[in-house]
Amino acid sequence: MILSANRPILTFFALFFIAANPSAAIDTGNIRQPAAAGTFYPAEPAVLADTVDTLLANAESHSVPGKIVALILPHAGYPYSGHVAAAGFKLIKDLRFERVVLVGPSHFVAFSGISVPSSEYYRTPLGDVPVDTQFAAILRSNSRVFIDFPEAHRKEHALEVEIPFLQRLWPGRPFQILPFVIGFVRSEEIMLMARTIFELIRQDSLVIISADFSHYHPYEKAVEMDTRAIEAIVSGDIDRMTYYLNRKEIEIDAQYAVLSMMIAADHLKAEAKILKYANSGDVATRESVVGYSAIAFYLPRDSG
Repeated sequence: MILSANRPILTFFALFFIAANPSAAIDTGNIRQPAAAGTFYPAEPAVLADTVDTLLANAESHSVPGKIVALILPHAGYPYSGHVAAAGFKLIKDLRFERVVLVGPSHFVAFSGISVPSSEYYRTPLGDVPVDTQFAAILRSNSRVFIDFPEAHRKEHALEVEIPFLQRLWPGRPFQILPFVIGFVRSEEIMLMARTIFELIRQDSLVIISADFSHYHPYEKAVEMDTRAIEAIVSGDIDRMTYYLNRKEIEIDAQYAVLSMMIAADHLKAEAKILKYANSGDVATRESVVGYSAIAFYLPRDSG
């Protein structure tokens, strides 16, 4: 059993925000080096910049009737899922967030807990992005669930592939990231992550849940499974999402992150909107595909 969706969110432990001043990119210090450059996206800076700019320019334009607080976006190679991710990123082009929270799964190492690193920067071919190390330290000091496990980040692409979009979306605009890689967590730890997301959104952070959907099914089966998952997310039906996951009627590689976001959205009274769906079969073989979605969470204008 993944989660009892009816468990109430408890009062969140005190998080005292410490403003950090982002610095210019540097070549010294504790820097998380790129792991996906040259495989998931181009390693050459000019080519990467042009690739991202083209994806953003060609993406559909969407709007939502309220304040955007979070996105669910894919993390596959840009040739497969970049156009889906771009549909979500384009939505926030004219917005400003000083902190972007990146939440994703661990693909390469098994561990218990949620790793929020002590690294000072995340590097891509486009430069270094500062990590909110002070807030990360507060989280680690307040709960044993939040740990500094560098191995979880070292090879992980799920968070990294989102960063070049932010760098090209807001060139010259300072922002920090707060990266979370989620390992194995229990129900109460999903609730803790949900409370953390809730608090960070209340502090005007943008949350990006990095998630791919169904894996390695024929095209039609993938569409069926992913439609089921998207409908549960957009409707905010946590019970239905949990039921589908437990019965393996849907697949989401970042299921704990998505559940945490849905719980936080429920308590924020946020709504969700699907922006774009596609799968790898739209650009490659349809025999065995991976599903991708761009979903926006927003606070309706009339929510008070």
